[in-house]
Amino acid sequence: MKKRNLVILLLVLVVVAGLGFAGFRLFGATDLAEGYVYEEENLLLYAKVTQAEEIGVEITEWRVVTEKGIPVLKTREDAYKATVDEHQLTLQQDGEKKWSASVTKEELILHDPVTEGLAADSKWQASDPAGFESKRKALEERVQQQAEQKKKEQAIEEERVRIAEAGDKFKRLKADLQENSEYLDATQFSDETSVAENQLAHMQSLLEEVRMYAEQTSMNRMEFEVMQATVDSMKVIRDGAGTIQENIDRKKTGMVNLTEILESDVAELDKIWEQVISQLPDAKSQEEEYKKVKETVATAIAQAKERLAAGEQTVAKTKQDIEALYGNATAMLQQAKMKNQF
Repeated sequence: MKKRNLVILLLVLVVVAGLGFAGFRLFGATDLAEGYVYEEENLLLYAKVTQAEEIGVEITEWRVVTEKGIPVLKTREDAYKATVDEHQLTLQQDGEKKWSASVTKEELILHDPVTEGLAADSKWQASDPAGFESKRKALEERVQQQAEQKKKEQAIEEERVRIAEAGDKFKRLKADLQENSEYLDATQFSDETSVAENQLAHMQSLLEEVRMYAEQTSMNRMEFEVMQATVDSMKVIRDGAGTIQENIDRKKTGMVNLTEILESDVAELDKIWEQVISQLPDAKSQEEEYKKVKETVATAIAQAKERLAAGEQTVAKTKQDIEALYGNATAMLQQAKMKNQF
């Protein structure tokens, strides 16, 4: 009988304790969900209520931003101290601004936005961590797919731009090569060789005058001075031959520089051709022009070198002949001077 009474007493105590706990939850505290989630297309927020030594709220933010045209998922976490009065929730962080909210087990309404772009009175739905994690993974997968697609689109666009720019550069190089080839063709040495040949002819005629005086059996002082003036004229012509060589050297320097530019542009043209030209819509016609301009450049360079070599050889030979004629004239003058005791 005593054992039976003891069992009944224990059951009564358990029931009373249970009723006491249920009454505390119902009347003395607000019933909260484990967490609350807010979701937009490019924003996912999760608020988790903690109840350790004091009530707190941890908010995790996942936001889609664009970096260099690529969607990227950025995350941040903020912790707030919280006070609950019935269904009113107040958040505070580091003693700064307070945020007010209303909270039930089903819903959290933030009257003051806690993050950029979040509207006032935003409604957050109750969610457990697993539910939030599912939404986070879905957002992450979507952003990853969008990023991969955007990267592909950018790669295609970059390739299109690269090919277009290469095509434009190819055309500019062809035009430059054609123009510079024409400049190279215009580098002639005929003026210098013509002047040199005229100088030689003039020297020869002056030498004949000197020889005429030198072959006389005798001459007076005036004739000797005329002979000497003629030799001086030959000296002026001899000295002027150096100017012709200077002109040739100047043209040669310009020709060498222009040739280097042409060769550099041809190398760049070849490089572009190998990389992208085959991808151009008019590749066949471009190939014909490509071969034609290379042939034009090669011909211009070869002919310019031939003209230079011929011009240098002609001027050098003429200069040598002029020097010899002047040497003959000075020798005759010296002989005449000694012969006639001037």
